[in-house]
Amino acid sequence: MKFEEILKDFMILSARRSAQVKDVSDMQNDVVSISERIEELREARPRNTDEIAKARDKRKRVRADISTTQHSIRMVEAEIEALKMRFKWLVDYEANNEQD
Repeated sequence: MKFEEILKDFMILSARRSAQVKDVSDMQNDVVSISERIEELREARPRNTDEIAKARDKRKRVRADISTTQHSIRMVEAEIEALKMRFKWLVDYEANNEQD
């Protein structure tokens, strides 16, 4: 794998990781908004359990999505680390071959 290919792959993986981190941030904001909505519902209509239950379910789904996305981020980070190791190997390999 050549330097240019490694750099291209690194940029693609970094962009993918960045987008996923943004998604997690957006989802965390959603959780806060949903939690605030639940409190508003409790104060305004404490007996309206249907809306509260729906909001809780949605918050639970968003939290599950956050966990899934965080796992994907860790996998992308592992790919980036593997790419860094390949790059180091390539640099070391070329340096050793130039000495011969």
